[in-house]
Amino acid sequence: MQILLSAEKVDRSDIVLPFHYQAPLQGAIYHLNQNAAFGTFLHDIGYSAEGRKYRLFCFSRILEKPKHILRQKHAFVFPSKISWIVATVDNPFADSLLQTIFTDDPFMIAGQQLRFCRIQILPECKDNPLHVRAMSPICVYSTIEMANGKKRTIFYHPKEEEFAAILQRNLKRKCIARFGNEEMDDSFHMRILSRPGEVVTEYKQFVLKGYLMEMELSGSDQMLQMALCAGLGGKNAQGFGLIMPKSQWKELI
Repeated sequence: MQILLSAEKVDRSDIVLPFHYQAPLQGAIYHLNQNAAFGTFLHDIGYSAEGRKYRLFCFSRILEKPKHILRQKHAFVFPSKISWIVATVDNPFADSLLQTIFTDDPFMIAGQQLRFCRIQILPECKDNPLHVRAMSPICVYSTIEMANGKKRTIFYHPKEEEFAAILQRNLKRKCIARFGNEEMDDSFHMRILSRPGEVVTEYKQFVLKGYLMEMELSGSDQMLQMALCAGLGGKNAQGFGLIMPKSQWKELI
């Protein structure tokens, strides 16, 4: 499920957010989840497969362009109303989020009080092949242990062979973590349709690299639906890997 959220600052003034605003958005999303037991499970435990943990939700960057930039403060100045997309595999998460939104209670992002003014559950898309656009950077990486015992993270470019292979393994693990079917059809293919744009992001003192682009995805329906609901690549719950079908993004942007 993908949900478009629009919120307006209570005092109608501009919204000021740091350049790397994924953490404040993530914090707001967790705070808005009113199902305490499920929220604790999602944050502290998550779903697991092959030794990996997954939260099975993701979110986009803010859809509106900044009005201007405060370079000395490393911040964007957005209009008083901002929108972004949250996608999730789990109905309890979506139900709790929607229930909170309908209460009309204000919430905080980066020390600023906002209130939701619009929500829209986006229609399910079952196209196959699927033409998509990355609405937050797709982060694909592997971690290796070096001779001195230290670990090193390697980020992959979309045109490297490892990129598609890691995406496929990641999607299959997410499906297994949620549905438990290790014998599932894990077919998955990607074709890059635009020049990948590199985005370097700081998240809680970690530097992450991802790419924005358009892609054509094909494969099993289960793999494609997991990509739409849980995101492509890694660090999805930190604001990476949300993709949107072409038919929908053109109506929103």
